[in-house]
Order: sequence, then structure tokens, then C-alpha cells
Amino acid sequence: MPLVDRRSKADYINKDRKRIKLSKVVDKKLSLYPWKYIFQCFLAMLTMLVVLSYLDFIEHTAIISSFGATSFITFTMPRRYHSDAKRLIGGYLTGIAVGVFFHHIARIPCVMANVCADHLSFALFGSIAVFFAILLMVILDTEHPPAAGIALGLVLNSFDINTIMFVIAAIVLITIVKNTLKPFMIDLL
Repeated sequence: MPLVDRRSKADYINKDRKRIKLSKVVDKKLSLYPWKYIFQCFLAMLTMLVVLSYLDFIEHTAIISSFGATSFITFTMPRRYHSDAKRLIGGYLTGIAVGVFFHHIARIPCVMANVCADHLSFALFGSIAVFFAILLMVILDTEHPPAAGIALGLVLNSFDINTIMFVIAAIVLITIVKNTLKPFMIDLL
């Protein structure tokens, strides 16, 4: 009497579905360009090392987070729309201008007293700053999503002229590094 396989066809299909193919989890370009992946992620790490070395982790959390997102966009998608120089620098300059403006508006005593409680004033003006940063970036064709975070970070946190100058210098440096090394980079996404 021949051996009868008692498993149904459905059992075989379910077993195959449970096996995750590595090609579906890992980007196919990784095997072609492994050193580019390492190199470009290393550039993002160096960017964050510079930012974290200068800015206060606690006081400038939103600004640091924005740079983390910018590093990701810039070094994983160096040829895409949101990582070109106009959008990087223009977006950050727009975010800085809006953030500084609403930072000062939110701290005017009569505004704070008439609008709402202290913490709600910062929430309100932080939200308004994000709105205007996005609106101006879209109007000026300088869309860079993390730059809206700069506007929010400047409203919510304290800063000085050195912080502003550092943010501008850092975004210009990121742009220069990206444009200089662009021939050696690929879009990883």
C-alpha cells in the first residue's frame, strides 16, 4: 500500500506563505551597490554627528529631529526633488523665518494673556508656524518637509542667533556635500 500524504494542498500553500523570501524584504539594489548603501548612510551619520555635537539634545530636540529627516532625504534620495539645493536651503530659510517670527509673537505678554494659557499659546503659535511654513514653501517652490519642523522647533524652544547661524551653515554644508558627492551616489529608495 502506497504512503498517502494526508496534508492537503492548502497546508502546502500556507507553509509556503509563511516562508519570507529575502528578496521581498531586502532591497534588490543592495546586492548591486552595497558600498553605496554604506557610504550614503555613513554621510547621514556624519551629518548627525556634527549637528548633535553643536546643538543641545534637550533644548533643540525639534531642530535635531528635522536634521535627522533632512539627512535621510538628502543622502538616500540625492537625485530627487526634495533634496535639491533650492528646496534644502530655501525650505530651511523659510522655516527659520516663519519660526523666528512666531517665536516672538508667541512671547508677547499681551498676546499670551489674551489668547490662552502659556502652554496653549505655544501650541497655537507652533501650529500656525507649521501652517505658514508649509504655505510659503509651496508658494515659493522650496518644499522640503523637514523644514516645517524647524519652524515648529523655533516656536517651541529657546534659541539664539548662534543656533540660527548654525542651522543655516549646516544646511548649506549638507547641500555642498551632497552636490559634491552626487556623482558617487544613487537613489537608494
